[in-house]
Amino acid sequence: MNVLEVVFGNSCYYTMKKSKLNNNDILMFNVLFNIGDLSNIENFKVKIPKQLFFEDGNNNFKQEYDIIIDNIKKGNKIRVWTSKKHIYSYLIMLYICSIINVYNYELYVLYSDDYNEDYPSPGVMNEKELEELSKLEHKLTNMEINENANTWRKLVNENSDLRIIDQGCVKSASLNYYDCYILDTLQLLGKVKISRLVGTLMQNVYLTDTMYVYLIKRLIKNKKIKITLNSSTRYFENLIEINN
Repeated sequence: MNVLEVVFGNSCYYTMKKSKLNNNDILMFNVLFNIGDLSNIENFKVKIPKQLFFEDGNNNFKQEYDIIIDNIKKGNKIRVWTSKKHIYSYLIMLYICSIINVYNYELYVLYSDDYNEDYPSPGVMNEKELEELSKLEHKLTNMEINENANTWRKLVNENSDLRIIDQGCVKSASLNYYDCYILDTLQLLGKVKISRLVGTLMQNVYLTDTMYVYLIKRLIKNKKIKITLNSSTRYFENLIEINN
């Protein structure tokens, strides 16, 4: 049986390409379902902030949808790689469940935290670890697929600015959801480089560095954070502090 491996992120994709799993088809699904407007989801588009747009796959996913449908029609095995903490790939899993539910098909899921509870996503794993994780797949029950599809529909209907994982549950949230977390962390660190703050934040809540910079820039604009800009250094190396 042919297998379609569905992954989020360039890191996981290229690591898997170098592994023995390369014999399977690998679909890199990089759409950012966690932020932005989902009202045009039926046309395979998500409207995301322009600061987070780096490739067409961040907000346009017709090609990925077609590949999944093609694999369903061919009777291929579909596996989604995610974790219970990684909002990006977890939302992709929920979305695919909404498709699987319509076609009454099967879906398999692999969680990086099943291999190592400290691994926030498959993107941090090396080739051999991905190969080992491939042996820990879960075949979702019809009830699980249905529940996941219902969760996806609820998120789409709510269409909030942000979607987050809170205590194991996916929820809709406002864009300022992480403000207190960012400000409290910066208060503890004092005046530091943006890179230091982002690295510290990612240890507890695994968002991309660009997502954190986007949220930090909002706080700078709202005068909650003060930045000391230096044109001779890259943005991540600039110093920031609480704006008292």
